[in-house]
Amino acid sequence: MTDNYIKKFKHFIKKYYKYLECDGGGGSSSSIPNFDLYSRDYLRFAQKSFDQGGDDGLINCVSNLKRAMDCELDTFLFIIDLHNCFKKKNLKVEKKLKFIESIGLFSSKSLEKLNRVRNKMEHEYRVPDLLDIEIYFELVEALIRSLQMAGTLLSLNEEQCFKIYDDNQNEIGYLKLEYKKLKEYPIIDISWYIHSEKEHIRVTPEDYNAFAYCLKIHLLLYQKESIGSLNYIYSEIEKIN
Repeated sequence: MTDNYIKKFKHFIKKYYKYLECDGGGGSSSSIPNFDLYSRDYLRFAQKSFDQGGDDGLINCVSNLKRAMDCELDTFLFIIDLHNCFKKKNLKVEKKLKFIESIGLFSSKSLEKLNRVRNKMEHEYRVPDLLDIEIYFELVEALIRSLQMAGTLLSLNEEQCFKIYDDNQNEIGYLKLEYKKLKEYPIIDISWYIHSEKEHIRVTPEDYNAFAYCLKIHLLLYQKESIGSLNYIYSEIEKIN
């Protein structure tokens, strides 16, 4: 049943995306977990170890970069209320990174490169190459920057509302998306109507693919005025895991 609704929503959002006009919304400030150290601290430690040089400095740099990435993944999942879901299912870093890719926050190409370099440095008993460390550093820093921005903006845009117009600027419909943080896990409510046809979707993390897709669209919509490229938007709308 959910798959049918997701296909219907995909068709709807692709057809009417360029006719959407923001009509308000809102959210709340983000809440981060109470850690002693955060990803930016580990990045600072990594830079210090890198500048120190030598075998021990480079190895410590890699260890701190891994901690920085792990910490930011957990922080982001906490902010969007998914940390307990991942923890309960004992999902490891690979699954977390795959989720980040599926909601459009990190490209598959960057993820493949990150995993390739990460596996090479973490699972081989040798001093890592400077070039590998520099690539790893850049990718981890980019991931952290992306997740911190997304976590903040999602909290501020938990509810989004749009009017829908036709080519003659006549109002023909409405779209509302809500990211709701509940006690056990978040839900995404999406409702819309075109003329007299009304539809509603509610997805939970239990339906992984549907939830990831709807969250990706939610994230895309609050960037609507800054992305510009319709071709990019339509290519993202087409992608369903």
